[in-house]
Order: sequence, then structure tokens, then C-alpha cells
Amino acid sequence: MFDSTDLNLMFWNADGIHKKLHELLNLLLDKSIDILAVSETRLTNAIILDTPGYTCYRQDKHPSSGKGQGVAIFIKSNIHHSCVLIPETKYMEAIGIELSISSHKYVIVSAYQSPNLDFITNDLDITLGLGPKVLVMGDFNARHTLWDCDSINKHGTCMLNHMLVSDFVIHAPDSPTLIHYRSEFAPSTPDLCLSKNVDSVLELFTLPALSSNHLPVIFTLYGSLKRDSKIQFNYSEADWSNFRSFLNENTVLSASVYSSIPELDAAIGEFLTNISTARNMFIPKINAGPQTKPLPRFIKKLIKQKNNLRRQEQHESSPVSRKILRTSINQLQDRINVAIKCNQDNIWNKRLNLVDNPSSDIWKLVRSLSQKSSTIPPLNKPDGSITVDTQEQCNELAEAFHQNMLLTNKWATDEDCIREVEDSIKKLNEQSVTTTTQPIHFIHPKELWKQIRSLKCRKSPGPDSIPNIILKNLPHKCIVLLTKILNGCLNICYYPSSWKIAKVIAIRKAGKSSFLPGSYRPISLLCTLGKVFERLILSRLSRYAEDHLISEQFGFRRGHSTVQQLARVAEHIADNLNRNCTTGMFLLDIEKAFDTVWHEGLLHKLLKIGVPIKLVKLMQSYLNGRHFRVHIGSSYSSLFRVPAGVPQGSVLGPYLFLIYLNDIPKQPRTHLACFADDTASFSSSDDIELVVARLQLSLELLSEYFKRWKLKLNDNKTEAILFTRKRELPRIKLSLNGHNIPWSHSVKYLGVILDPKVKWSPHIKSLHDKGMKCLSGLRPLLNRQSNLSPYTKLRIYKSLVRPVITYAAPVWSSTSDTNFSKLQVVQNKALKIAYNTPYYTNLKRLHDKIELLNIQTFVYNLARRFYLDKNPHHRNNLVSSIGKSRLSNLSYIGTYRSYRLPHHYVLSEQ
Repeated sequence: MFDSTDLNLMFWNADGIHKKLHELLNLLLDKSIDILAVSETRLTNAIILDTPGYTCYRQDKHPSSGKGQGVAIFIKSNIHHSCVLIPETKYMEAIGIELSISSHKYVIVSAYQSPNLDFITNDLDITLGLGPKVLVMGDFNARHTLWDCDSINKHGTCMLNHMLVSDFVIHAPDSPTLIHYRSEFAPSTPDLCLSKNVDSVLELFTLPALSSNHLPVIFTLYGSLKRDSKIQFNYSEADWSNFRSFLNENTVLSASVYSSIPELDAAIGEFLTNISTARNMFIPKINAGPQTKPLPRFIKKLIKQKNNLRRQEQHESSPVSRKILRTSINQLQDRINVAIKCNQDNIWNKRLNLVDNPSSDIWKLVRSLSQKSSTIPPLNKPDGSITVDTQEQCNELAEAFHQNMLLTNKWATDEDCIREVEDSIKKLNEQSVTTTTQPIHFIHPKELWKQIRSLKCRKSPGPDSIPNIILKNLPHKCIVLLTKILNGCLNICYYPSSWKIAKVIAIRKAGKSSFLPGSYRPISLLCTLGKVFERLILSRLSRYAEDHLISEQFGFRRGHSTVQQLARVAEHIADNLNRNCTTGMFLLDIEKAFDTVWHEGLLHKLLKIGVPIKLVKLMQSYLNGRHFRVHIGSSYSSLFRVPAGVPQGSVLGPYLFLIYLNDIPKQPRTHLACFADDTASFSSSDDIELVVARLQLSLELLSEYFKRWKLKLNDNKTEAILFTRKRELPRIKLSLNGHNIPWSHSVKYLGVILDPKVKWSPHIKSLHDKGMKCLSGLRPLLNRQSNLSPYTKLRIYKSLVRPVITYAAPVWSSTSDTNFSKLQVVQNKALKIAYNTPYYTNLKRLHDKIELLNIQTFVYNLARRFYLDKNPHHRNNLVSSIGKSRLSNLSYIGTYRSYRLPHHYVLSEQ
């Protein structure tokens, strides 16, 4: 942390900021602007601004009514500040921040006053009354000759009169800030800065820059200002040899066994201290600044020429001369826009030329395209106010995440269930670690090293700030010590407390309001050493639990996939349609499933399936006493306890959830299809009313089961569908907790849209739209002007686009030729871009020339490999039976209006 004596400020009417952001960020970098106030942003909630190095606070225009033009304020991320709650104004738009300069609190506001609305002095008093020292910057559309306007309007008169009776000062630059697009209007100065009790405002001057008819205004404040210096470790320049030597010298191995919790905590603390010391000594640090690259010299030269013309236009009195200058300025602006776009393309080409070979990894580049950094705005609090700083934001988000965990925690289940669980927990607590006869297999250093080598280096570290790359560079002596520590934890059934704290990052859900805490989902980052320990525990837990998992559960299990579950369901539906039977199906939505798992109930179920006592006691230590805190930048929330749920972001969590749902009940003559928390139940019969009755019984049975085990079903998201040849659907509907579930025309299960006739048309349309959207998102990589080789472009398409449009292809590959042609359109477009071909190119010949299979043939090959698997002896009989029907049992094949699945074609070949 360091202090700076100057604060550079700028305010600007953007006249729409979205398409001018790149040019603006380069100007901020060149002029070292600390705070920027923008008016007329014209943004909506759906638009995300990527502003590296700056925190952005926005008040957008209303998306439907278009009321207001929008204001925003940008401040460098390394400056300590908080957001200001501005009382509602009648006509003026305003958003502000508060910061400390020379031990005094300053409030800085970005404001906009529309020329079509009345100027209310009370609006001005509200913004100027936000603190003892206030700066209000923006476009007030107030004209007066006192600040070099050629005319006086009503807004200007009101503002001047109000200043004469109030305690604020109007600051205006010496030159005009508005150069009209129409040359017959003279330049004026509607952009002003109002100050209250601020004596250090120096001279304001305009900068003839940026593509708006308003010029940005820059000035400086002096004073001591706190800034953070963001330092990161540069692992690419690490001295790993000396790093390992230091750890070897400072690691002490003893023959004693860790047999108590204090000994283990002390050993872990000393181990992490040695690693941190070695990292500080042998891994260099770099100052992580914004990643915005300056514009090339030739573009800056064009901008300079444009700015000189704008400067001449400001001082030109003749309308004819101003019109000539305006034409030249517009032409230069067009050249600048094209040059910036070409520069961006060249940057991508240089980056992509590094991956122009078969063995390179392009995923990192694609991730940089799809992931845009976004600032969390001030959040709405339950009392109607908003958060004023990142500390409050963290606490509001943490409280929202904590409430999700409490969703069903206090539910009272039936007495028999409670009594059974309490008896199990009582017996578990009475069992001593030393008296139990069932041992846990200890860890060998080779096993630990194998797990460490499999770690991915790009994973973000947790609260311990130890990345995976450090573990991969540990010397053998440290591996032995860590093995000894983990075996001590296994021996006394202890999961270290320091590994049970999660660092939570909030990510906004797609399509949700950014101002509501409930619109964010938590991404938990756990300690690296803890996740390694979890992997070792999982390998031991699965030895006892795998054989007890139900066959219908396909989630998070080796040798199981979504495609297999979908193929099983689709095969059942089509087979019954061909036998003139109706299949009914409902899909349950469990609300916050992973976050609301009942800990005591989970431990009871672990004991019930025969997991050794020692391992169950270790799971008890693993689940109890967990905490989390939400992080935004350098701020973080208070520590919140985790009352329920399996740890999010953990290795063990998903597998423990499978065990928790393992005793899910099955209604006679109905089938279950589970993939973690995605649960579907289906039944078939030639009597459609009988199908509905069976489904209703199954729904009631499952509803009672989930309530007993403290899981809540979302009534509004539960769906039902009938796969039938009948034209009329039954009037009877399924009911869940008094809520009627209508029969849907299509449902989405595990990413595939199922329609009543299994024609797959809605799903193919969805795949086509996703493919086109994916191509659009990859435009910086896939475009006709790119200097990449066609081979690389084609490889990008094969790696990133084709998997999207062929997801679960073995399930729907028997769809019509018309549907295949819709997907072929996506591939054709990608080929035209890759090879830069004209519209009349014979695409069939192009496919043959480059030896690329068309979509239909490619999908058929996927289906053939899937159904003719050489390993039919799968441990799960539901998996091994997929597509293994005999032709003699499929008498309807070849008959009129039969529904043929992909494996029917494969059987016909044999």
C-alpha cells in the first residue's frame, strides 16, 4: 500500500459508451485517469462492460421504457472507496462514490440532467448534500454566457441563481465541451463541475478526443490518497532448484507418529510456513496492473490529427468552415474505428499463430474470449437500502448463500426417521477411534505423489494461497512428511480445521439482475492440500460404497455418462411407442440440492451401507465445523458457518451426495433415471390413464421421501410429459403438494430436449442455435480476414463448435435428413470462414478435398461406436443392456410408422 499526492479526474458525455469502450480505456491509460464520470451511457442490464484495472458503478436506463440515459463512474481498482447511497431525485440521474483524501471524506458524483426535463434545484441540493466535501460532474445541459456559452437557457439561469444563494461553485473549462454534429450550431459548454467546500480544484481543460460530440474534461485534485499495490508471484520465472533445496534443508522428519489434533495442526502450520518462506525467497513478484495494451503509433497519429481538427473546429466561427472540418473529422473517425478493429485482429492473429500446430492448447485463448470480468454493482439490501462498499457486498452475498443452506435445515421429519438417525449418531459418537477393529488403508508416498502429479496447474488456489504448481515442485522429503501428516489424520479420524474454510467467489447467473444478492451463485475455492487429501479419502470410500450404489444412478460414477442415461430413456420411450404404448415421465427439480444435505442423515446412511466406523468418523470431522467467507477483490465477508450440504467445489462432495440419495424409493412398474440431483421417473402402458395413475403414486412417494430427508422439491420447475401416438391428452394432471403440473410439449433432460413423438426437431433447432452462437462468439478467431491457416481454423471448429452441435449424438442420430441438414448449415458456415470461399463453392467437393465427414456421417459413426462397444460386460446391468436388443424382439422394425433408434440401424447391419 502506498500514498499518491495527485488524483486525476475526468468527466465526459459518452453519447453511448458500449462501442467506444476500447478507445476510452486507452485514453484513461495514456492520461493516468483515476476517476471517470460518464453521462449518457445508454446501457442496459444485459450489457457487461469489461474494464480491466477499474471498478465501475452504473445506473442504467430502464430497458423497457428507456427512461433516463444512464450514468456511470469508474475508479481505479487500487483506490480505497465506497459507493454512496443517493436519495431518489426527480429528474436528475446521479451515482456517486466516497473516498478519503488527506484524511478528509470526499463524495464524487456523476450526474446527468436531460434538456427535455425541468431543472429542479432540489435534485441539485440532494447530490451536493451527500457529504461535507462534494464534487458533482456531468452534463447539466445548462447554458450561460458566464461559462462561455453563446446563449442562455432556462437550466443555466436556474443553476446560476441557485449558486448565488447556495454554498457551491461552478467550474467550467475555458474552451467549449460540446461541438454540435450540425455545423450551424455554435459550440457550447453544458458539461460542468460543481464543488462544495473543495478548494483544490485546479484548472479544467478539455481534451479534443474520443468519438462523441462532447469533449472529455480533465482536472486534478491534490492530496494524500491511499492506493493498493497488487503484487502477484511470477511462477514462470521461479528458481525451483533452490526452492526444493531450501525445503529439504528445513524439513525435519522424525520417527514419532502424530497422534493428537494439536500435533497435526502444528505440523501442518510449520509445513505451510516453510512453503511460504521458500516461495517468498525463490519466486519473483510482479505488479499485476491492467492488461489494456496501448494503441499502435499509427493509430495514435490518426487520433492526434483528428484532435487537431476538433481543436480548430472549436475556434472556427464560420458555419461553412466548421462543416468542412466536421466532414474531415468524421472521415478520420471512420479510419480510426477501422484501424482499431484491424489492430485487434492482428493481436489475435499473433496470439493464434502460436497455436498453429496440432499439439498446442487453444482452450486458454477461447476462455479469454468467453470470460469477461465484470464488477458486482451495489446490491439491494432487505431493508431497501443498497450496499455502500465491497465489505457490505461480501456480507450480503454471504448471507444470501448462508440462507440457501438453511432452506430445509430446520424441517421436522417423521419421528421414526429422526429416532433412527439419532440412534446411529449416538452409536457413532460412542465408538472410540482406538477401539474400532476396522482399519483404514494408510497412504504410501507413491500414492500421494501420483495424486499430486494429476493436479491441474491452472486451478485457482484457496484460502491458503498455495497453487498446484508449488505442490508439483515439492521435494521427496516434503512428500514423505506430508504422507506422514495425512496418515496421522486417517489414524485419529481428523480432517484439519484449517482446510475446512472455503474462499467463495460470486458469479452472476445468466439473465439475472446484477443488483440482487440472490442472482449470484457461489464458486468455492478450497485449500489445495485439503483437496489432495479428499482424493485419497475418495479412493478408500468408493471401495466400500460403489457396490451399494443403485443402478439407476449415473452421475459422478466411472463408466457412466449422461449419454448412456439418455440412451436408456430414449430407447425405452421409442420401444413402447412402436408397441402402441404410452410412456409418461416427470422430471423433478430439487431446490439447492447439494447445499441442503442433512449431515446427520448422510452419516446415518454411510453407516447403513457398511462403511467402516473410522471412515464414517473421518467424514463426520470432514462435514462438521466448516465455514466460508465471500471475497470481492481484497475485501471479504465475515466467517459464516456451513450448517448443511456437501462442500461446494470439493472432490468428495458429489460422491457423498450420491450416497445420500442412494435409498431413493422406486414405485412398482415405474422406472427411475438419476444423474446426481436430476431425477426422472417414467412408466409405460397401453392404458394412458394407468400411466398417469402410476406416475402420481411415484410422485407422491418421492415427494414424501425428499421431505423426510430434508430436501425441497421446486413445484414450479417440476415438469411432466406424455410420449404417445394419441392426439388427445388426458384431462387428469399430476399434482405435487397441491400444485397441478401441466403436460409439456417438450422437456429438457440432461441437456437434450425430448418431444412427444421422439422426432428430435426441437432439440436439433436448439443445437443449431447454439452452434451459430458459438461461431459468433469465436469471431475473433474464426473470420475471413484472419491470417491463420485454414487448418488451424478447422481445428478450432472441430474442437469447440462441432462438440456443441453433436452433444449426445448417439441418442438422436436416427432423426430425419431434414434435421441433419440444419446442423450441416453450421458446419458449412464454419468451412466457408476457414477457407474464405465464395458463396457458390461446391461444399460437397470441399468436404471430400479436406477429408471432413459431413455431420450426418460423423454422427452415425459416433452412434456406431457407442452401441457396438467392445465391452458389453459393464458392472451396471442398465448400462450393458443399452442397445443390446435382438432383432427377433423388435418385430416392428421395418413396419409403417415405426420409431427407429440408432441401435436399430446397427442391429440391421449385423
